[in-house]
Amino acid sequence: MIATTGHKYRDYNISTTQVIPIEPANKLSLLDPRCIAIDNLAKELYIGETHEGFGSVMTILIHEQIATCVHVISSGLVRPSGIAFTDLNIFVSDSFTNSIICYSKAGELIYEVGSASDVEFCWPTSIQYYLEVVYVCDWGNGRIVAFDTALTNLFEFKEMSICPIDLAIHSNCVFVVTQKPLLMGVFTLEGNFITIISLNLPKFTRIKQFTIDPAGNFIFTSPIHRFLYFLNLERGEIVEINLFDIFSFTPSAIAVYKKDKIISLSNSGVQLFNIF
Repeated sequence: MIATTGHKYRDYNISTTQVIPIEPANKLSLLDPRCIAIDNLAKELYIGETHEGFGSVMTILIHEQIATCVHVISSGLVRPSGIAFTDLNIFVSDSFTNSIICYSKAGELIYEVGSASDVEFCWPTSIQYYLEVVYVCDWGNGRIVAFDTALTNLFEFKEMSICPIDLAIHSNCVFVVTQKPLLMGVFTLEGNFITIISLNLPKFTRIKQFTIDPAGNFIFTSPIHRFLYFLNLERGEIVEINLFDIFSFTPSAIAVYKKDKIISLSNSGVQLFNIF
């Protein structure tokens, strides 16, 4: 159990006066955005959304306060729920077709596992890429599955017997969050169990998605209200940041941009704001 002091982090504040809405140059509207990934080196933002039975992944190039939609992938997608990328490819988990699809950066469908292969998924959610390995949250089967970049099954995390909703990688560890009960499992990159951390704390009710900033702070979103939670395991503190003045919708996904900014995705669009 993580002890909490109730004190706010002195190094985490939010600038409500510098919110920068990012709109695709071709005025594509975000009707039901579901997932996000950021390539900080290339300054590219990948957004997955679904609308009227069709899914897509938009590649958006970020430059200062301007965002330009440079490419849209739609082939084979219905409900994208997670995005990961390499220098050459984009990996998308689709929770409707129960599949993982690999595309080229140009949008060409290269290969797919799940719907018509020996690997069976049940509502795959988050997907991450790290050191030539693709990690997938297989929510319905209660497991994490690891693949190589050719989507060949390498190994599974055997200890996750309850449904994982999201995962993130930091300091050569894989962190996996489950919803009921609220737990965070910690594993080696090879899938070996390290420990379990309880997140059943007063400030947490439900968790939709989380990410980890470069300093190792865990940033959680809730599916039921407009708050961000910052958790630092070493300090044992939780900061609750009210986003009602910033967002008209509950954030559906967040990602850390550079070192001091967060990009948030919701039905109201894409927004970039500073944390300091």
